[in-house]
Amino acid sequence: MDVTDIINRIAELSLDEDNPDTDAQNRILNFVNLGYMTVLQEIESFKKTRTIETQDVTVTSGVGTLTTEPVQIVRVVDVTNKNVLDRKEIWDIVDVDPLLEASGNPNSYYMTDTTTINVYPKDSVTLKVYYTPKVADLTLTSTSADIEIPYQYQDILVEAGLLQNYIAERDLTDAATLNNTSRKYEDKLARLKQFMFKNNKSDLGRLDF
Repeated sequence: MDVTDIINRIAELSLDEDNPDTDAQNRILNFVNLGYMTVLQEIESFKKTRTIETQDVTVTSGVGTLTTEPVQIVRVVDVTNKNVLDRKEIWDIVDVDPLLEASGNPNSYYMTDTTTINVYPKDSVTLKVYYTPKVADLTLTSTSADIEIPYQYQDILVEAGLLQNYIAERDLTDAATLNNTSRKYEDKLARLKQFMFKNNKSDLGRLDF
């Protein structure tokens, strides 16, 4: 499905319009992209191959900033001490060190937002962060080939976009409509995951998106 097909279908279902104007198209496109990113996060672990990029991060007194927001951090290496850091939640560390006062060679890292990386114990080091980069947003001219979901499952973006739309307009959406759309989305997501899992276990080679 091209993006225009997805948008037109969403407009038909939510606005009862066959040919939405440019403002409506752009508004729906925003919901489609929100749904698209959610789907990609859900299926990330099912991909046979993943694009991995790296960035070097300077950490000062335990805190550094990623220049690119990742979808998922795969590995963090303390280059200064030649050590792979374990990922922790901040609360796991607070339970042991309530004031986060410890300093020394780091053995773990934690995130306090999508781009702020912290090492523990605190130190000034250089990190090499391996991560899965964000996929580019879809545009009004994006074709089926631009969508990083197997083509026979791309119609999930209709439900994904509708669901984001209904959530944003919860006050205007009746519960039955929201629940029905959510059920359809979850069903299609389960089928997509099953397809990708089977292909990931087969000898078919890389999935052709």
